[in-house]
Amino acid sequence: MSIYLKYDSPVKFLDGAKLSVYNEWAHLPVSNTNYTMIYVTKGTLFLQSADKRYEVSPGHILFIPPETVYGSYKLSKAPVTFYWCKFTLSETGIGTKYRLKNLVNASSSYVTNPIIKEIFSNAQSGASEEYLSFLLLTLLYSFTNGSNKIEKHTKDNFKKILSYIDENISSSLSASDIANHFGYNSAYFSRLFMKKTGVSPMEYIKRQRIFMAKELLMRPYDSVRDIGVACGYTDEKYFARLFKKAEGITPTQYRNLYGKQE
Repeated sequence: MSIYLKYDSPVKFLDGAKLSVYNEWAHLPVSNTNYTMIYVTKGTLFLQSADKRYEVSPGHILFIPPETVYGSYKLSKAPVTFYWCKFTLSETGIGTKYRLKNLVNASSSYVTNPIIKEIFSNAQSGASEEYLSFLLLTLLYSFTNGSNKIEKHTKDNFKKILSYIDENISSSLSASDIANHFGYNSAYFSRLFMKKTGVSPMEYIKRQRIFMAKELLMRPYDSVRDIGVACGYTDEKYFARLFKKAEGITPTQYRNLYGKQE
């Protein structure tokens, strides 16, 4: 039985955990009422789903559709470690329908492994069902031929994030505030931002504020204090220290060197 999904298919994360076994082990036959994902990190699982057999080795993911019976057809030698999760998937989304292979190799994917780690680390820490479901949909979609749309979606969303920072540069911005505004987990957002820009969210905000301050200091009619406030710093002394650390001179010295004369 094939698995299909669309970009906006409703996915709901139900449950998941990590399992390690240190003796010969076999998965007893079970009836699968929901979708199941099994990701192996050590050893090999020999699983049969319906009439098909799969050798699930490290780095491979097996997706098992609902209404099927699956279990081991052969003992696995110890040690074996794998992650599993249960989820529901509706095919009611609009647009193109993409087929998801039952067995996929994720060992060489620079996208997949961080998402898998994010899913299970957040599941253990009690993250929201909505966030886990979002991560799961991103993971599922990365294995289809429509994955380039995920990348475009991420790029478009990141442009919105940068625009949001620029529009609120005078406000008291924090990485967690921005993450919450766009529905991201704070830690995941910071890693995503670092990957996209090479700097942390707060370092990016600081640089944008310093750049804005330099532009404003070119004008003769705004006080250093007012410029600091416009750039999100209500403490004039703190603003001056931050500016000097970044530029090597104080805001006043910068204005005297580069500012336009009245």
